[in-house]
Amino acid sequence: MLIHTMKRSDFDYNLPKELIAQKPAEVRHDSHLMIVKKDGKGRNIIEHKHFYDIIDYLKEGDVLVVNNTKVLPFKFLGRKETGGKAEMILGNRIVDDEDYKGEINYKKDYKENYKKGKNRYECRIKTTKARIGTKLIFGDNTKKEDKKYQKEKLSHETCWSMSGDNKEKEIKSCFQSHIRIKATIVDKIEDKYIIEFDRDYSVEELSMIGEIPLPPYIKDYKGDVSKYQTVYSRYYERRNNENEDRKNNVEKTGSIAAPTAGLHFTDELLDKIRKKGVKIAEVCLHVSFGTFIPVRYDDIIKHKMEAEYYIVDEKSANIINSRKFTDKNGKFIDTNGIEKTGRLFVVGTTALKTLETAADDNGKSDGDRKICAKKGWSSLFIYPGYKFKVKVDGFITNFHLPKSTLIMLVSAYFGRENILDAYNIAVKEKYRFFSFGDAMMLVK
Repeated sequence: MLIHTMKRSDFDYNLPKELIAQKPAEVRHDSHLMIVKKDGKGRNIIEHKHFYDIIDYLKEGDVLVVNNTKVLPFKFLGRKETGGKAEMILGNRIVDDEDYKGEINYKKDYKENYKKGKNRYECRIKTTKARIGTKLIFGDNTKKEDKKYQKEKLSHETCWSMSGDNKEKEIKSCFQSHIRIKATIVDKIEDKYIIEFDRDYSVEELSMIGEIPLPPYIKDYKGDVSKYQTVYSRYYERRNNENEDRKNNVEKTGSIAAPTAGLHFTDELLDKIRKKGVKIAEVCLHVSFGTFIPVRYDDIIKHKMEAEYYIVDEKSANIINSRKFTDKNGKFIDTNGIEKTGRLFVVGTTALKTLETAADDNGKSDGDRKICAKKGWSSLFIYPGYKFKVKVDGFITNFHLPKSTLIMLVSAYFGRENILDAYNIAVKEKYRFFSFGDAMMLVK
């Protein structure tokens, strides 16, 4: 199929609602795993396993790449100043960052204005009649006229000074009960808002007020929200120079959603993988609204991805590159000419997107590019017809929404017909779909 005729409907499939996972597996690595390979004629060869069986497909010298971003509790429930209920999910923080300004497609009149403001974030807001100038209040469970609130009102400094056997829970309860965070809508770009807080809140303070934003197709989950974090997730923050951090947006905030292919790993399984001689390279891509914006055009190449912040440090780049280069005979060699036999396995669409963004563009052939240590904003949209810069031997991913950019990326890697065939088999075998669902490993 020619790429210019590829339509959004080409990535549709029938999914019964009961197969959308509403909770994670009780033990992460007990989830199901579909292994998909191709025979000599390009047809699928499928095995049905459990995720803990993945270790049988890895060997000494292989490299496993994971996305270590962390989901921030940046979903806020509150109200408009006038009384109506409001829900807000924060995305990227707006700062004076040239890379950021160049990547995000803001309105022309906003490109100059945003750097004059302080404490501004992209966000999604659910409320009635949200307009520029609308004031929002989050964090307290009282009404404006509640005299008890006025009497017991505590400062954020008082909350942080609390102590006890369960200090973190006490602090969060204090913030939620007594601290009000105020924000004003200052702009709207398509279906996204820009808000400005009344002061410069730290990630810790915002985290005390907010909650983890689970996907909308997960209904009424009351379980452990830490199951929506990978076991290797971490924040990117520095403490040595707070002003410099804010100037460079070092926090870059974090993710609004988990890199879900990584949710299946346990510390126990990772320990076994390391002991087998597999190296683990951590990269970071902060999942933002761009990953979930629906493809609205029938002609998919008209779709534009919003930028997301990524980080590849020197250590991880070296781990990946030490087994990636090939000589003219197809042998794996490192930069010292030592033969290697390692293969590259990538966990999740966000990790693969990060590698493709960080790949060297200096004249090397596609499929054999060096990974560079770099960071910045990526708006890369990968769909069938895309020429991959990096040779990936195994790709671990969950089952994605129909007609989404994620299923398009997976189709670009393994072939649209092969992916849809695997998805149809997954439906027949009653695999669990989406964020809390099962996984598949595509092996080339």
